[in-house]
Amino acid sequence: MKALVFCVKHRREEIAFLLSQIDVLTEVKIVSPTAIIGIDDCDIFIVVAGVDQKQQVYLNLHLSSISRGIPVVYLSSLNDPSRAEVLELGCSDCLAFEMDLSEIAARLKIAVAGKREIKRLSQDKQSMSQTMMEDSLTGLCNRKAFDRAIQVELARFKRQSIPFGLVILDIDYFKRVNDSYGHQVGDHVLKAVSNRIAGSLRELDIPCRYGGEEFAVILPGLTATEAYAAAERVRNLIETIPANELQGPPQVTVSLGVCSTHIVEDRQNVTAEQLIEWADLALYEAKHQGRNRVEKATRCQAKTGWLDAEA
Repeated sequence: MKALVFCVKHRREEIAFLLSQIDVLTEVKIVSPTAIIGIDDCDIFIVVAGVDQKQQVYLNLHLSSISRGIPVVYLSSLNDPSRAEVLELGCSDCLAFEMDLSEIAARLKIAVAGKREIKRLSQDKQSMSQTMMEDSLTGLCNRKAFDRAIQVELARFKRQSIPFGLVILDIDYFKRVNDSYGHQVGDHVLKAVSNRIAGSLRELDIPCRYGGEEFAVILPGLTATEAYAAAERVRNLIETIPANELQGPPQVTVSLGVCSTHIVEDRQNVTAEQLIEWADLALYEAKHQGRNRVEKATRCQAKTGWLDAEA
């Protein structure tokens, strides 16, 4: 296992000695916290406590790692108050200097196992296309492919706790487009929206035409914060589609509902239907709040339904 370690200069000797005792690490490279990210072929990123402007460095690092499927772990003392913060940001795990070396090694192996699972996703996606699971109009995965993909992700989540996000989005006032400009223009709008959805995502993400003017996107390996950010990118790209590409309406917008596995309390018994329902509740709220916006489901809303939670 190859590790790229981000560490301030005065701690490098100490960290090098610690990591040299962990047998699963076959190669360790220690660099400055401000080093250029993405130049090394590695299996895991390790961020050591003590980094100046830690949050900004970590965010830049994690965004880069997500695009490559590389896990990030944070190494600090057990009483470091920032441990909860970096977990919320999406860190794969928090290690501690006080841990046994065997526990650190085990945790590193678990984090890297997630990377291997992510790599398999691209293969699954290619397999879907090869078995005629494409929507003929948009080129996205169709509903059958979506149903299969979400079951695959759900199984990974139950088996290995690998998170994923689900986005359901709907073109705002699409019926008006068909009524005012005709169904051919409506098809142009669907294609333009589909292109923006696919163009904003990672290769391993799974964008689908869910039905009519409704789309769904499965986001493997993403935390709640990252899934929300991905949905916001989609929303912004669609909002800025040039009018000449739409061939009719001056602008189109979408409303999006985001659900991520962080709200799941009973991991082994949660169903795909529940996740879809929670994302739909968030989509409904986005429309209720004025459209052209992203809303995310919460644990409270998953339990009671959105309107009850608002009462």
